[in-house]
Amino acid sequence: MDANEVLESVADTFGYPVAVLLGDSTAQPVALARQVAMYSCRTVLGMSYPKIGAAMHRDHTTVRHGCKRIEKMLADRPELQAQLAEVAKPSAGKLKRVHVNQHVIKANAKHGKNEPVLTVKEGKLNTYGHRVEILDKNGCVAATVVYQPNDPLSCGARVWISTRNEVRVLSDSEDTTGDY
Repeated sequence: MDANEVLESVADTFGYPVAVLLGDSTAQPVALARQVAMYSCRTVLGMSYPKIGAAMHRDHTTVRHGCKRIEKMLADRPELQAQLAEVAKPSAGKLKRVHVNQHVIKANAKHGKNEPVLTVKEGKLNTYGHRVEILDKNGCVAATVVYQPNDPLSCGARVWISTRNEVRVLSDSEDTTGDY
């Protein structure tokens, strides 16, 4: 984990874009989220005040003040402790999207290639592959997204999702998650 990943995690946890955390807003909720990012860089990554300041476009004295403010608040605010724990987690629980790139599928077919067409998008990070395993909270494979251009299913599908779990099919009007 680095300072950028801490900023992404704080942005996800508090519901602000990273640009807002790095911006000039002095609104109390934004300032708190920014100070959580500073504190997390200090405690999780062990960064110095000047390095945190450079990463967040702030003076080191502002960073020190923000870290001390969070330290004082922790004893009285259990929800803040939970938010800090969420920020410090690796990527578990953060929104990830699996994208199937149709342009690469077409280019592979046209040129006889086998380039990866699956992309797992998490924040600004993209990871590419031919197979993506979706894990449950226990680390067990819950579903697998597969790209096999040279060995399609009998119906001709070259990309599919396999799972042994129950599957629920929803229409657009039934989907209420808001996570897509």
